[in-house]
Amino acid sequence: MQYNSRIRLIAIAVIAVVASAGMVWKVLSDRPSEKCRPVQDFLAFNTDQQKLLDSKTRPADPGAGEPARTPSDTDLKAWADGLTERADKISDPELQATARFAADAANRERAQLGLAKAQLGANPANTSPPPALAAATYAEAEFQARISDLTRACG
Repeated sequence: MQYNSRIRLIAIAVIAVVASAGMVWKVLSDRPSEKCRPVQDFLAFNTDQQKLLDSKTRPADPGAGEPARTPSDTDLKAWADGLTERADKISDPELQATARFAADAANRERAQLGLAKAQLGANPANTSPPPALAAATYAEAEFQARISDLTRACG
């Protein structure tokens, strides 16, 4: 009988060790890798800033006599500059290049949106979209593609 008791105790101890090792592995595997932490910071900053920029955006309401509201150039610059700062903190060369390209696209989008606003202001009677709007849209598409790349790699 003592022999069976020892086998049971050993079996229970082995099961406990395996279960503990499994839990430790699960906890450690859920943590982002060192190379992905700054990328996740970059992505989180972008998400937070997008929410802030969205809160400052409202379409025109002609019935109420309210014009459209868009984020200021200062707001857009803070977003783009923050992305650039965070991209510079990424140590993996490939991920850093992707993040820098995204930050550059954000800066180009900001510049083109400012130009589009100026073009609209210069000719308010013109109903066609200003030329700079196409460039801003292209920069936004490039930005979103790089954000998707970073999300796939580390999100």
